[in-house]
Amino acid sequence: MPSQITAHGDAAATVSNILASELLFRLDIVAGLICYTVFLLVPLALHKLLSPVGKGAAVLMVAFAGVLLMAGCFGYLIDFIVTALYPGYSKTLISSYITLPATFGEIGICLWLLIMGVHVSARMPKLDRDAV
Repeated sequence: MPSQITAHGDAAATVSNILASELLFRLDIVAGLICYTVFLLVPLALHKLLSPVGKGAAVLMVAFAGVLLMAGCFGYLIDFIVTALYPGYSKTLISSYITLPATFGEIGICLWLLIMGVHVSARMPKLDRDAV
């Protein structure tokens, strides 16, 4: 969405595009903020999902993913705000590193679910596959 509104090197055209699509621009800001806020809640939902399989593993995952995803969330927010305020930000060295914690958190959760998510505990009741 920002790539469709932003005219790189032409501030007047960018302002004109924003004014022409003001509602869309505002919805993009709201959608971004909702997305970043939901990232803060993902570790809690995963803890609830994984705790029946293993309480210790679920707590460890929340600690690991929570820290990285929260750091990533703030990295995304900083990236979004600075990009909006400073047009040359994408060419700076820090712009490629500011969202790195989120990348590690997202990949970490995927790997965690692939490795630990298939573990079936003896305490879990067996599913009757024929009933489905």
